[in-house]
This record gives sequence, structure tokens and C-alpha cells, in this order.
Amino acid sequence: MWCVDQAEKVEFWKTKDSSNVAIHFNIIATTTMERYGDLKSMYAVLVKNLNCPICNSKLKEARDLACGHTYCLECLQELVAIKGWTSNIKCCLCQKMTSIPSTGLNGLEQNYKLNCILDEQAAIMKKMEVLLAEQASATPREQQETIEATETVQIWVRDLQGKSQSFHVHLSDTTNNLKRQVYKKIGIPPNIQRLVFGCKQLQDSWTLKEYGIRKQSTIELTIPNRSR
Repeated sequence: MWCVDQAEKVEFWKTKDSSNVAIHFNIIATTTMERYGDLKSMYAVLVKNLNCPICNSKLKEARDLACGHTYCLECLQELVAIKGWTSNIKCCLCQKMTSIPSTGLNGLEQNYKLNCILDEQAAIMKKMEVLLAEQASATPREQQETIEATETVQIWVRDLQGKSQSFHVHLSDTTNNLKRQVYKKIGIPPNIQRLVFGCKQLQDSWTLKEYGIRKQSTIELTIPNRSR
């Protein structure tokens, strides 16, 4: 889904001028990255709610107080040292008291589930950074190929009578997927069809993109033992 005016998107696909294509493609690519940046910002706000209330950083060795609020173990240790508390610790958020275990703050209940969530969150953030970097460094051609593979495009299949039939596909579709469309529209069973593009017979498990098929490409339909 692209956050661009519908007329602008249509113009991008219809224009034949290479400079205009580049301009409109850059609009789409830039908008996509901006949306990705917004998603990252929203995720960062969500993650902020998992930070320690004392240091405002990612929780480390998370410990729960009796009230249910969670802090870094090191932050609790520093707080107790500063306040001189020996038997109880007061929660900074709700002011409720929690007894300090005889073994010290290390004896407070560990929030294992939260620690796992934080580890997963760190891994997700790392993947998001890598993905954003790849998106930023991709060439216009690479970005265009990615878009083409997922967008619905129009191609043509020339039937046995020489008439070009229109089909809407994803370039990531397999030949077998296209054959099923041909069967529904033309009536020739997939196991009889022979689809040819660039003098090559298309194999069922290969994608259209792998054969260099693009928007508006024309594929020849034949059947065994039949010549035009």
C-alpha cells in the first residue's frame, strides 16, 4: 500500500518518459521508507514502556517488587545504598513498600518472562535496523524489481488462434499458477499447456520473474503436436 495520490500512482505506471518514471519511483520509494520510519518510531514508543523507571534505559536483570513494578537490579541496589534502607524498599512509582529478602536484593523475584521479551525486542530492533539500511542502500533498479515482484501487473498470453489474452499476475507467481489462470479463461487444462517466452518453455515450478517476464510481456501458448 502506497501513501500517494491515486492519480500520481497511475501516472507512474503509465508514463513512458524515463525521467518521469525515476521521479515518480523516487516518490514511492521515499514514501515507503517514511512509513517504515513511522513504524519504527511507534515501536520505539512501545519499547520505552519496558524501560526501567529509574534509569529510563532497557531493563537489566529485571527484578519485581511486591507491588508488581519492575526495576533493574543495579538501580535498586543504588537506590537502597543512597536511601540507607536495610529492611524495606519503597517503590518509586506507587510508594508501596517491599521487604528486602535476607539474601539481599538479589533475592527479589526475577521477571524471567520480561527478560525474554526484552531479549526478543533487542533482536527485532536489530533486524529492523538492518532492513532499513538495506532499503536505503538499494539501487532504484533493485527497489523496482522488489515492487514488481509483489505488485499485480498485466501480461499477455497469445492463444492458439493468435489472439492476445490479458492476465493479471504477480511476477513472483509460478508458471503453474499462470497455467491455472489460463485454464479458467481459455479452457485448456494445465497439463496440456506449453507456455513459451523468449524461445524457452516455462517450467511449472519456476517463477515468472526468473524467466525475465515483466509488465506487458507476451507469452506464447501452444499444445503438443500443434503448429500455428
